[in-house]
Amino acid sequence: MKYSISNLSWGETPIDEMLPRIKQVGLHGIEIAPTAIWPDIKSSDLSDVKRMRDLIESHGLKVSGLQSLLYGHPNYQLFSRSTWSLMRSHLEFMFSLARTLGAEVVVFGSPRN
Repeated sequence: MKYSISNLSWGETPIDEMLPRIKQVGLHGIEIAPTAIWPDIKSSDLSDVKRMRDLIESHGLKVSGLQSLLYGHPNYQLFSRSTWSLMRSHLEFMFSLARTLGAEVVVFGSPRN
């Protein structure tokens, strides 16, 4: 079995300080909440995303998944057809981000949406 940890679990500590500790305790990956690292992810440079993947992998870890996909977008409502096209476009971007990071899992867990 492989174990991962969410980047939300260590608060404000920079990820590069946490990576050696994560590896040392025997974890295998990180589940990323993108907006916790890149607050305005859609305006971020994808080269920053690739550098993050390289940094994580350089410590023998991988991005196991993405979470909090709709954080900051309370207007996207799963059960309201009026927001589906916007939500779909946003989720497609998140899926592309997941591919760039090498993640194979995305977690919808958005109770307000």
